[in-house]
Amino acid sequence: MSNRSLAVTEQIRTAMASSNPDDIVTGVKEAVAQEVTSLSPDAKIVLTSYFNHTYMPDLVLEWHDAGKRDSRPIFLRNDLRPEVTEQDVRSLARQEPVVLSLTALDEPSVAAGPLRERAREANRVLVTDVVSLADMATPFGTQRSALHGQEDAPLLRLVQANLLKGGRGLLTPQDVERLAQSATPPDSGVVLTDQFLATFQETTDEMFAPDAALRLRRSAELLRLGLSTEVIDAVTGLNGELRD
Repeated sequence: MSNRSLAVTEQIRTAMASSNPDDIVTGVKEAVAQEVTSLSPDAKIVLTSYFNHTYMPDLVLEWHDAGKRDSRPIFLRNDLRPEVTEQDVRSLARQEPVVLSLTALDEPSVAAGPLRERAREANRVLVTDVVSLADMATPFGTQRSALHGQEDAPLLRLVQANLLKGGRGLLTPQDVERLAQSATPPDSGVVLTDQFLATFQETTDEMFAPDAALRLRRSAELLRLGLSTEVIDAVTGLNGELRD
């Protein structure tokens, strides 16, 4: 676990230890909202009056894309017990939510396979935990993440910003590491290779809904053009719309 994930885990543990129910709810939601904001600073987080409810979300993420309002509900759960979470995935699928555990899923786990399959089948349900969100905010540790900031790793920043908006399937700390690596070129300032783009496309197709994966792929293509010395020739081969 990173320093950030340890810190948010302790923050949630402290909140849960309170004897005041209102303090528990407020403390937990504030800790989660902090991690959500770190990934999607352009979005608005709405805290609802519910807590750990069966079909009413704890938080709602709201944002604008190409001038249109969009949103995604976030349901908090104490843990990701596979048999219970699989039921959540099925019953909440129409809401296209994020099902977020307050404790980390221990992977590899023999029970993670069926849960991963159910989350994948739901197509627009993201099942993850607060540790994974914290790890995604600083995927390489504090020092290295500073070196791979928004200017040096713009593709990684786009992945971070779109994870809660368009992510899908089961996302564990191991998945976070793979996703972050796929979005971070080994050398900054160099033309992205075909192999890098192929790996990035494969990973985003797996971990993002189709429309979000397409936008990320087009972003990668534009980034490649920006680093290319043959921009004019390459631009003629692109078509389609790239939104926010």
